[in-house]
Amino acid sequence: MDQVVEHDLPPDWAKLTDSRAPAYIDRYGEKSWELDAIPPEVLVPWVEEKILEFRDPEPYQKVKDREDRERAEIKTMSAAYKDGVTVRSIRDTLQRMMDDDKQLNGWAWIHDSLEAYIDRMTEYLPEDGD
Repeated sequence: MDQVVEHDLPPDWAKLTDSRAPAYIDRYGEKSWELDAIPPEVLVPWVEEKILEFRDPEPYQKVKDREDRERAEIKTMSAAYKDGVTVRSIRDTLQRMMDDDKQLNGWAWIHDSLEAYIDRMTEYLPEDGD
């Protein structure tokens, strides 16, 4: 309720048709406040602060680092596409990503999916730059 007073948020009335209304009214009274009444420049820091309270920084950083590496791999693959993509170049990139993945334990399912996709693409892409 301090936030309501501090930011002078406009009240609304509790929706009496909501099955949770009686418990809400008992606890807070008949007025309610919608999240969309809070300016984004106020709400975003509140939400970020609460998320950061529960986020473990080490696994988060590992995922962030991995995303950065994968982004670089995608740029490399994109550049290779301009020069001519081969099945081998895609498989090599996929293998590097999978080798990296073993350290993070997960996402092996994507390897199988991509392998199946590559197998379907072999009729359109040369194996070794033929």
